Parts: sequence; C-alpha cells; structure tokens
Amino acid sequence: MDEVLTKIRNGSTAMIGVHAVFEVFYSKIYSSWAGLIKVALDTADAHASD
Repeated sequence: MDEVLTKIRNGSTAMIGVHAVFEVFYSKIYSSWAGLIKVALDTADAHASD
C-alpha cells in the first residue's frame, strides 16, 4: 500500500510541475489535468522531430 501511495504522490508532484510550466510559458490556466495532458502531448508530438 505504501508503494501505491508513493507512486500517486510522485505522479501528482510531476503533474503540478507540468501544470506550472505550461502556465508560465503559455500564459494559460488549465481547468483540468486532462486538458493539460492533451496539450502537453500535442505539443510534444508537434516537436518530436526537433
């Protein structure tokens, strides 16, 4: 159980970091992590060849 909680905590910490980066660099506040993940994946796909 402790391992599961640690993974959830680490995932949440990572998402908070991604959320902060997108807010700072793109000046947009996302209402949900689902929307943020979609934009992050689309951005990564668009720059995959870089």
